[in-house]
Amino acid sequence: VSVVSACGGRDEVSSTDTSTAVPGEGTVATAGAPGDTAAPQGATWNLEMVEGELQRAGFVVTRDRTPVNLPFMSVPGTALSLGRATAVQIYLYGDAGARGADTDKLDPARAAPRGTNVSFRSPATLVTDNNLAAIVLTADPEARARIAEALHRRAEGDGALR
Repeated sequence: VSVVSACGGRDEVSSTDTSTAVPGEGTVATAGAPGDTAAPQGATWNLEMVEGELQRAGFVVTRDRTPVNLPFMSVPGTALSLGRATAVQIYLYGDAGARGADTDKLDPARAAPRGTNVSFRSPATLVTDNNLAAIVLTADPEARARIAEALHRRAEGDGALR
């Protein structure tokens, strides 16, 4: 399998953008995948929360309006450029169980289905939290760690953002 993400122009998105609906948001929350930080119904990630956490982590976030479609992800993703050859593909699901149905099949160290080769433009890693799956694309280990920390901001036990 060879996948190349769209790398078209990036536009700033105004706060009136309505493309942030969560696919399957009417589904019932589940316990999620083993080891996941599943949150109670209603405490799920949305695109504005993701962008805000990345900005608080010191990144300048630019959203690409072209959806990212990978054959092994059941929902379209949103590409975020973070500068300095660092990008993140964000996939939002209705709940942790729906996200886990896709991500439990992936090798987190490569963000690809086990036993397959996927061509990303940079080394890829997978970050998951509740209904969020993020494919981090960067060769910079410090940036990768900052992104992972920003996207694991749920407090132990209650699902609230810290």
